[in-house]
Formats: sequence, C-alpha cells, structure tokens
Amino acid sequence: MKIDKIQFRGFTCFQKEWVDFSDLKPINVIIGRNNTGKSHLLDFVKVLCHPKSLPQDIELRFTGKFNPETFKSEL
Repeated sequence: MKIDKIQFRGFTCFQKEWVDFSDLKPINVIIGRNNTGKSHLLDFVKVLCHPKSLPQDIELRFTGKFNPETFKSEL
C-alpha cells in the first residue's frame, strides 16, 4: 500500500501547527502566496527521501505504508 496522507510538524517554519499532504497523487501542485512555506514543503519531501537526515524534533503521521523507495519512484 502507498502513502495516502502525510502530516508533520516541527520542521523549519512549521513548528507548532500540523501540516499535511493529503490525497497524494502522482502529480501534485503546491500553490500559495509568497513567504508561506512552499519551498519548505519541498525541503520536507527531500528529507523524507533520506530518512536518516530527519530532524529529531519532527513529528510525523502517515496513513498507509511508508516505503522511501516507493516514494522516490513517484517523484
């Protein structure tokens, strides 16, 4: 099974509030005003592809099964 939803907090500008990628599809579009964290979301995806580099204080919630190789193949 693939990941359906990822929630996180404690990463860069997303310290207190939960942020999520829900209903993940092969193509996703991130839209937002300037200085709202779009680049930080992409940085988070890069960190997920290299789980050893995950910061200690980040909190994660997944729906589905997380397999980094599957995640990379869909980027």
